Amino acid sequence: METYEIKSTEEISQSYLKNFILTNLEKEEIYLSSSSYIYTSYLKQLKRYQLIVFEKTNNLIPQIFLHKCESNNELFISEKYFCLYKEKKVYFYQELKQMLDEKQVLEFVKNSFDIEKPFIINEINKDKKQEKQYRFIKYKKSHLFKFFLLYILILFLVLLCYFSSNNKKEDKLSIENLKKRIERQKQNSAYSFVSSKIVDLFYIAKQKDIKIISIQLQDESFLVELSSLDKKSIYEFFNNYKTSINSLKYDELIGGYKVNANISFIGK
Repeated sequence: METYEIKSTEEISQSYLKNFILTNLEKEEIYLSSSSYIYTSYLKQLKRYQLIVFEKTNNLIPQIFLHKCESNNELFISEKYFCLYKEKKVYFYQELKQMLDEKQVLEFVKNSFDIEKPFIINEINKDKKQEKQYRFIKYKKSHLFKFFLLYILILFLVLLCYFSSNNKKEDKLSIENLKKRIERQKQNSAYSFVSSKIVDLFYIAKQKDIKIISIQLQDESFLVELSSLDKKSIYEFFNNYKTSINSLKYDELIGGYKVNANISFIGK
């Protein structure tokens, strides 16, 4: 149901009213369907016509036209609209876009139509009481549980990826640490092994009256330079190891022999 207003300084005769209404609607470019019905009311105080346009649904007309007035001037107030009846007929209808109380509606009626004390039917409180008596459950499929399951699944996958990634990192770190640890152990073991071999060299050399001048560590051997007054002692010393003699010569300054040789510490 819709309302329109057309200005008119005086009330139009019923013989010409239809033509007047339709002509003005066309001027305002308001086009209605062929099934529309128009109720007109001339508002003398405002010098205009109010048009109430509606379409019948199952041959039913709007509730405002079914209301039975108890008084000539009657004001019907609800939460959604109010309707002023004059001489027990619909005089003015107003849809409410915001909630107005009874005092505000009466003030409007008094100022607009010069009607001070109409008979009032206030349905606002009645509607509220009626609403409180009933509680309705609106059927609507809830997808909340589905969203919750989806959230749990996503959270599970994120945590799985996170811990898998951390485990891979930890495994990688553990492997790297293990490699470093083994390498250090190898180095320590090799150092201990080499150290023991050097100690062994000096010990046997001392027994044979051989002086070790220098010793250098190579891949798997020692490059040694030593001297002795007795050549036989040198050969006896070398017999304890896998040896490759690079040079052997007599040195007149020391009155003995100098030898440069590679001694393997892997085994004889």
